[in-house]
Amino acid sequence: MNILIKLLLLQQRFSNVSLNVVFEDKNFHFVTNNLSLSLKILPEDFIFNNKGNVRLDNLKILPKGIKFDNKGNASLYSLETLPKGVEFNNEGYVDLESLTTLPKGFKFNNKGFVYLNSLRTLPEGIEFNNKGGVYLHNLKTLPESVKFNNEGDVDLESLTTLPKGIKFNNEGYVDLSNLKTLPKGIKLNNKGDVYLRNKILTHKNESNGKKEE
Repeated sequence: MNILIKLLLLQQRFSNVSLNVVFEDKNFHFVTNNLSLSLKILPEDFIFNNKGNVRLDNLKILPKGIKFDNKGNASLYSLETLPKGVEFNNEGYVDLESLTTLPKGFKFNNKGFVYLNSLRTLPEGIEFNNKGGVYLHNLKTLPESVKFNNEGDVDLESLTTLPKGIKFNNEGYVDLSNLKTLPKGIKLNNKGDVYLRNKILTHKNESNGKKEE
């Protein structure tokens, strides 16, 4: 199939969105700005490297090998599951508002926020290495091996228990406003405030390795 036919089929598939596409092996490389697509499926090993945002409102299943290397945000509001091998290296936020499960050991390496507000549990080995905040508003349980290495805030406002060995290495606040008790001897290590049910713990707080204000 020649390039012209491929381009015509691709444009039809993307609901008449006009794209500048470079074909390289089996991957489609976008060299345009923002993309707002009504796709319900994607081929494997699909790469987004456009200069703006990627918004996929209707996509519920993401195949393996997808890479978000775009310069803006990645919004996948309807996505319910995330396979291994997917990479978020984009320079904006990642919004997975409907996601209910994450694969074990998954890493977020984007430079903006991460929104995972439908998740109630996290598997072992998750790493947040993004540059912005992490928002897990409905998370009920947190495994000890999760790593918060992000440069922004961590919002866990629904969490009621905290494993003793957890470490928050983020540079912003940690919201634990529904937490009933802090485990004895825990050191959170974050650089911002810690919000608990009836008080705010600052840098002078014992849970951050110093005295409470």
